Amino acid sequence: MSGRIAILIVDGYSPVTPETTADAIRYPWIDLCLREVTRRSVGSDYEVHIWDNAGLSEHRKVMEATDRVRIWPEEVSPESRLSHAAALDRLTAMTSDDVEYLVLLDTDAIPIADDWLGTLTSKLDDGAAIVGVWRDEMAPELTPFVHVSCLCIRREELLSSGVSFSGRGDSEPGQLLTRDLLRRKRPVVAMRRTNAVNAHFLLGGIYGDTVYHHGAGSRPAWFYASPSQAEDERMRLLLRQEAFSDFDHLVSVLRGQAANDIWPEAHDPGRVDDEAQHRSPFSDSDPAADPVMMAHYASGAELGRLQSRNALEFERSKVILAERLPVGGRLIDVGGGPGAYAAWFASRGYQVDLVDPVPLHVEAAREASRAGAQFGAHLGDARQLPFADAFADAVVMMGPLFHLVTPADRHQALSEAFRVLRPGGVIATSAMGRFFLFGHAVAQNAVSDPETLRRVMSITDTGDRPGDWGPFPAFAHRPGDLEDEVRSAGFDDVTVVAIESFFHLLGDIESRMADEASRSALFELLSRYETDPALLHLSGHLMAIAHRP
Repeated sequence: MSGRIAILIVDGYSPVTPETTADAIRYPWIDLCLREVTRRSVGSDYEVHIWDNAGLSEHRKVMEATDRVRIWPEEVSPESRLSHAAALDRLTAMTSDDVEYLVLLDTDAIPIADDWLGTLTSKLDDGAAIVGVWRDEMAPELTPFVHVSCLCIRREELLSSGVSFSGRGDSEPGQLLTRDLLRRKRPVVAMRRTNAVNAHFLLGGIYGDTVYHHGAGSRPAWFYASPSQAEDERMRLLLRQEAFSDFDHLVSVLRGQAANDIWPEAHDPGRVDDEAQHRSPFSDSDPAADPVMMAHYASGAELGRLQSRNALEFERSKVILAERLPVGGRLIDVGGGPGAYAAWFASRGYQVDLVDPVPLHVEAAREASRAGAQFGAHLGDARQLPFADAFADAVVMMGPLFHLVTPADRHQALSEAFRVLRPGGVIATSAMGRFFLFGHAVAQNAVSDPETLRRVMSITDTGDRPGDWGPFPAFAHRPGDLEDEVRSAGFDDVTVVAIESFFHLLGDIESRMADEASRSALFELLSRYETDPALLHLSGHLMAIAHRP
């Protein structure tokens, strides 16, 4: 962080009534916000610009008593009260040319980490165009974007974009700017929710372990993705009371560092069991997942699989994906399991949203996100994705086609991928090779049993593996059938490649993968001949890559 920082805050509340005015005086969010900004910004070169929409003498005294604060306008009048977006535009114009970074902050968005400004600006120094709170709770009704509750951008980046926060009346502040940056392929770093304990799906959020956003301030709660306005309001008041009585304790509870003595429920309603309660992003008519498959994965069978016995599949898939996916942008990892691929994509700069039907997987993915590069993780089904049309630059499906055993279900999943991709977007979907079980049965000398031989031949003929002959029902593709299914969903420019060919059958594959020379030679051979029909038909797993026209 080398340049001067201007922190822009709009102080106000709506609607203006005697009740809300009394509430704003009793619970002055501007006081809590400025106190923590001062506490957490020691050593940073910053100034604070506040647009005073409240016009309360009690708030003015707080602002005037805080170092490095400039207040606009000098006197509040009905004409000086602006919308939040218009006030941000005005504050931006008030900053001087020696300001390098702009940090936008809501009064109920409060820094919780020392050197929080350095954390934000370092992302810009590393090449990002913008970093901030990622609002994706309302998707697909509200397209995800960087929210002005905490947003950091270079002043020159904002001014040169020509985009204003108040550019369109029906947009949330920050939506237009995010959309413009993404359209121009400028890197966007999303600060996602990192709570260990949640009081509510939106209220009381911690983002990037850097800032707390209350989510309503002095405004009564009204959130359309919750089943009960009364419950929303109850939780807002509980969180507010704790914020003003012991803010550090509230943060410790939400981080999971202290016992939850704030709300009476013994469980955490924001964790996995709460996904069923807040269903707006995921339709109540979600297709039912196969119960045998769900039971298998609920046992934890997928946890760590790709990093151990299936490391060849994982590492080769990453090579193929790195070569064929667009660089950066929004990526949806459909059926992403516990997040092995999602974490890798996020580390490469993608804005990743993982969707998986297994609660254990989603929770494991969220833990992976908290531990490393951040990404979103949601309960959902490949056949009904919780995203708007043309939402993503890439869709990766590394598992769903195994489990969708009917042509209709596979077509529905591929059609959903087509829907959420922008024109020109890329899909990469893997499939089980038709001779996968054939090879395993022969390698294990199991086909000497006549009944086993009969069943292997039936699966090889039809692709259908019944649930009593494996951990779950599954379907295995021939290369040409996989290409046809992808094309039938509307995609073109389809290429099918062999992921690991027959090498997954080698009994010592793990030791070969551990030897750099052996691994390098193996990967060179696979890459050179990955589209050869012989390798394709023998491969344990296939991958189809295609574009949405």
